[in-house]
Amino acid sequence: MVQRVNKLLENVGIILAGSMIAVLFFQVCSRYLAGYSPVWASEIAQAQFVWVCFIGFAIALERGQHVSLEYLLERLPSRARLVLAILAELSMLSFAVTMCYGGLVLVDRLKDSVTSGLGISVAWVYAAPVAAGAVMTLVSTMRLAALARQRIVGGHP
Repeated sequence: MVQRVNKLLENVGIILAGSMIAVLFFQVCSRYLAGYSPVWASEIAQAQFVWVCFIGFAIALERGQHVSLEYLLERLPSRARLVLAILAELSMLSFAVTMCYGGLVLVDRLKDSVTSGLGISVAWVYAAPVAAGAVMTLVSTMRLAALARQRIVGGHP
């Protein structure tokens, strides 16, 4: 299930990043060729950038590419590695839940605010941390379950 969600996130991230580049290219060309810079292009690109960043956070977590101290971990006994892996995953889970909750609070507070150029709800931009936090919570929960199984079976993280 996590692989499907991750693949979906990758595809959405690619589409958003590509369309963001196209919108920015259009904005630059219209500014220099026609002397007109559409406000909507800037708003769309900013919202896309926020979504691409948060989608990237979730993808990096699923791939295990967030910052870690591999040099230190490799020199610890397996039991200490397991304890640190569990603590790190609990910290990530706590962060993800907090991010999701904070995003929900922002979405609720800003649902009636609209952008100046497009006139759409600002809540769409602030929904990015909610979506990323939900995916990160799912990934962290599944990793904690896997770490618990390793503890029971005696495997290594």
